Amino acid sequence: MKLGTSLVLTGAVFAAGVGALATFAPSTAQATPGAMNLVVMAKNISGTVVNVDSKPVAVQVRLLTKGQAGAGPARRGPNDSPTGDAVIGTPAADKLQKNPGAIQPGEKLVKETTSDASGKFTFSGIAAGEYVILAGAGRNAARVNIEVKDSADPQPVNLKLPNK
Repeated sequence: MKLGTSLVLTGAVFAAGVGALATFAPSTAQATPGAMNLVVMAKNISGTVVNVDSKPVAVQVRLLTKGQAGAGPARRGPNDSPTGDAVIGTPAADKLQKNPGAIQPGEKLVKETTSDASGKFTFSGIAAGEYVILAGAGRNAARVNIEVKDSADPQPVNLKLPNK
């Protein structure tokens, strides 16, 4: 086989957690044995955000990597101080620190979008893995865990905010 004056480039691309291996060849050249076209194993995540009255809302929607178990400060029970002293009358830290609209320890922002007027959103080009979808902000937020597999796009996600 004669290729003549042709250029064949091979390389790897890694961006936003998505890896791809590609071979690019001009259309006048014949493909070399074993050459590959651009292959990206990426999926789409879609869903809808509604308020407490089940009406669609336009809000910020974030896709986060799922936090690691045990990330963040150790949770301690009452009278379980590492120094041995008891604290009386202090509110539980969990109630003060848990903010459903905040990125939790171990989570990282992957993508961000805003749902449209009908509450719909889509994240495209998502690699297989475990993620958290976070819609809304502050105390008026909802979050759901989702697993993306190579086999197919995940089922659409529905998030319901706790307030209007």
